[in-house]
Amino acid sequence: MIVFELINPNFLFEHKKSLEYAFAQQCVAIPTSVKFDVDKESGFIKFHNDLPLKDVLNLKGLYPKTSSEAIEKSLKFYVKLQKEINILLNNWSVNYNSLYYRELESNKSFFKPIKNIDFLPNADDFANSVAIPLIDQTTEAIIGWKCKFSPTINLNGKLVPVFGSSIEIRIGQYDAKNAVQIISVEVNWRTIVRYSKVERFLQTNSEPEHKHGSQHAHLESKEKPIVYFLYDDKMPQIYLSPYEINIVSGHHVDFFPASNYSLYLEFLVERQNNGINIKALVFGGSGSYEGNWHIIPMSIGVKTSTKNAIIKTQIIQGRHLSLTELNVEVEGQFNLALHINDLKTKAVFSKCIFIIGKKQSNVFKLKSNGIVA
Repeated sequence: MIVFELINPNFLFEHKKSLEYAFAQQCVAIPTSVKFDVDKESGFIKFHNDLPLKDVLNLKGLYPKTSSEAIEKSLKFYVKLQKEINILLNNWSVNYNSLYYRELESNKSFFKPIKNIDFLPNADDFANSVAIPLIDQTTEAIIGWKCKFSPTINLNGKLVPVFGSSIEIRIGQYDAKNAVQIISVEVNWRTIVRYSKVERFLQTNSEPEHKHGSQHAHLESKEKPIVYFLYDDKMPQIYLSPYEINIVSGHHVDFFPASNYSLYLEFLVERQNNGINIKALVFGGSGSYEGNWHIIPMSIGVKTSTKNAIIKTQIIQGRHLSLTELNVEVEGQFNLALHINDLKTKAVFSKCIFIIGKKQSNVFKLKSNGIVA
């Protein structure tokens, strides 16, 4: 079982201007005309050409006619972009190598560095691709394509899915050199810099499965495949770690941690006479956690945060399973987020839920207790 350490997003953010220029050059755009962003928490990249491309390119007025043609042209552009970005960032590694990594002293001997870092995922490891035509509402003619690709992790020739990852490229007309114009690029990916072998959680042929409307972990006798899980943007993530996946009723996907470096949580909401009771089931990790509730009332715009250490953890089917509980009495609509920090491995996980409250009190009561399977 392999766990990957991810790049410190500050490295990419520090070199945002250079990355912006490299994207603009590869996309045939004037640097002053583009919108470019590197997210501080995730390192996700967004590029958009803001200048009318007829002012930059000698356009033919022709568009790719089929989805396969659109995918072919998008991939050709992407491979060239990835090569240039790798050259650019690896040239910085001589002076900036220390910025790749976070200050995790325990990882220096446990995790091994990746020799040749791919700052953008390798196109050879894309599992799926889809091209969606962009249609002019008046003429009903194709005016471009949105092409989306699914990166994977290549483990000894086996492509393992990475849920949450994607490369999206929007293309337009052909230019005089028979290349398509690049309108926008979105890279939902976190660069891998180190890796380590870890033990998989004990296998008993019975794995916990989340059931809607239940406050307990039920067991189902099935062996689950392994995937990796990429968090949303704006969410901190230190490791790309393995999870077991379970597809329920053909449409709902459940994730369950497969290593001590993997964390996940589920919210269970119950309305009571005196307010709302929110339970959070925390799965996986080392069993030593710190939890932080963040309550953001939407109606008054005041952010309140209260801390809670999850103090009771049980081992169920070879994995850690904990419960933290929050009772809320508040009026109006608010967002509730829980941030979990594993004190031993330094793995983190956050999740948010939207709540509609009915009470007029701003009293927040917090308690912790163990869960009974």
